Amino acid sequence: MTELDETTLVFVAHLDLELEKLTGRSADRTKVLDDISLQLLEGETLGIIGESGSGKSVLLKAIAGLVPVNSGAVYFETPPESMYKAVKLEKEYIQGAKTGQGAIPQAGEIISPDLSELRKRFSLIGKSLRKTRKSRKEIYFVFQGSRTAIDPKKTVWDTIAESFKRGTDLNRSEIDNRIKEVAEAAGLRETDLQKYPNDMNVEELQIVNIARALAVEPKLAIMDEPTSDMDISAKAQILNTLRDYQYSRGMSYIVASNDLNVIRVLSDRVAVMYLGKVVEYSTLSNIYSGMLHPYTKMLISNSITLENGQGLIDGQIGDRSPVIPSIPAGCAFHTRCPVAFKNCGWTAAEIAPLIREIMILNKNTDLSNFPPYHEIIPDLGANSLKITFEGGTHISYEFVGELNRLIEARVLLEGGIPLQAVESVAVSPGGDFVTIQLLKPRVPRLMEVKPGHFASCFQYGGLEDYPEKEPEEPKAKTNEEAA
Repeated sequence: MTELDETTLVFVAHLDLELEKLTGRSADRTKVLDDISLQLLEGETLGIIGESGSGKSVLLKAIAGLVPVNSGAVYFETPPESMYKAVKLEKEYIQGAKTGQGAIPQAGEIISPDLSELRKRFSLIGKSLRKTRKSRKEIYFVFQGSRTAIDPKKTVWDTIAESFKRGTDLNRSEIDNRIKEVAEAAGLRETDLQKYPNDMNVEELQIVNIARALAVEPKLAIMDEPTSDMDISAKAQILNTLRDYQYSRGMSYIVASNDLNVIRVLSDRVAVMYLGKVVEYSTLSNIYSGMLHPYTKMLISNSITLENGQGLIDGQIGDRSPVIPSIPAGCAFHTRCPVAFKNCGWTAAEIAPLIREIMILNKNTDLSNFPPYHEIIPDLGANSLKITFEGGTHISYEFVGELNRLIEARVLLEGGIPLQAVESVAVSPGGDFVTIQLLKPRVPRLMEVKPGHFASCFQYGGLEDYPEKEPEEPKAKTNEEAA
């Protein structure tokens, strides 16, 4: 959550989108967008980066109102006084509406009447196109996949001219001049204007896509992978044109791209997404020179430099990201993170193989008194493991102590990090099985680590807001104690 700037054009507050909204499958509560809050100033560019499947495209469409969301708000062209109040109340909502475990409020929780009224009056979310037509005329969406976004029966000229049907004060002559001007700026030849889409390649069609957005000079252009089909020279011209139009016309952009060079050239602020969440958010210089989140460091360090003309994210990082709806518990990045903490999300299913390895390696050694175990059973609900043993085996407390020592030692070896989530090892009262209890997975909140620089990672704090155990209820005094 950012502080308000008087030139704020777009304020995205707590967008939540569950998979059910996209697939139509009832009760699918997997988060595609999870509590997204972002800010865009007039005349600036917000860049969004992350691997494929991180939620970038869905976020752009949600901001533009092209997909439904479960909750949240998008304030656009809101009067400064109302925007200031909205930012204040949205921030208080997220900081104040905590449960006993310090968790972020979930979609659908009750918000204050004042905030509800502001969302009703100024948010684009949840309103019909008719009620938001005036505002939406100032927003233009450039889709990824140029050929499907253009009518094959219209010439390039007619395709660009069609953008003005949304409403304009220009006369026919002025529109013609505007089309010629933007076509030249984007790198289209005059003969290209009379071509049909089937006569053009995907690179040329994507240029047409961007040209028709620039032609109407909207206040906000939202672009999904705008240069993905372009070679280096065409990409350079389009990026220069986008910057020129931004500086001369005061346009603002939200751009999602897998090409970090596009983000580096265009962006003023950058949001880093991972599996539906923003994990880091700040200015371009902070993201590149002072990155905080382990995932951001992985993205930037694995990208090829601008001088080499590349910068693609996908395919350069080992250990592929999980995909929605297979989002890991706790911090979704914990399965790939080099600095994961004990509460970051390790589950019984993830730790069971490591415990099995310890049991197998030690049960037949001369140095160990390990009894022969029968089965290791994960209890996903309680986030614990139950180790059963071959019939008649009585488990001693000495064995529990030795198992504890082996677990602690394994944490220090390669691949042993998940075992730091082991909270306790205990033998059953009858001595016939052992229970390994794991810590509850926690989800780090996006917090302001440095002024204007936000990251969601426990290495910067936040665990103190999550007590390990439920606070005990005070016991009622007995009559003797009361006396």
